[in-house]
Amino acid sequence: MDMRSHYSDEITPKLDGREVSLCGWVHEIRDLGGLKFIILRDRGGFIQITAKKGTTNEEIMNKIDKISKESILKIDGLVVRNDKAPRGVEIIPRKIYMISRAKSPLPLDVTQKVRADLDTRLNNRFMDLRKPEIASIFKIRSKVLNVGR
Repeated sequence: MDMRSHYSDEITPKLDGREVSLCGWVHEIRDLGGLKFIILRDRGGFIQITAKKGTTNEEIMNKIDKISKESILKIDGLVVRNDKAPRGVEIIPRKIYMISRAKSPLPLDVTQKVRADLDTRLNNRFMDLRKPEIASIFKIRSKVLNVGR
């Protein structure tokens, strides 16, 4: 089983209609009843996974209900152009594999909707580094150091 065919930043409207495989952490889940969204995060950024009742397999809809934030998923799905989606595209899932389930509740909120004190952040540094703002500091540092080499 190949783990991925693309990273999230490689998914563009040019891939409309193509099957892709993605792996990443569940950044956020939104359940609007018949419409469910998973925001998947990987090293390339974020991508929206959209499951609609009646269109998406019922097994997948039920599986989404059991997913927790920061779980690691592999998703096989179809790229669909959607101007309302954050990147102009979304993935319609064909299969969802749970690679690793995150314990709930998490000690930190990676989406930063809930603030944490410094001690909590330091005790859970591995999670704090997943925040896009914190991770970007290290990406910039890496690029600067590579230029000097």
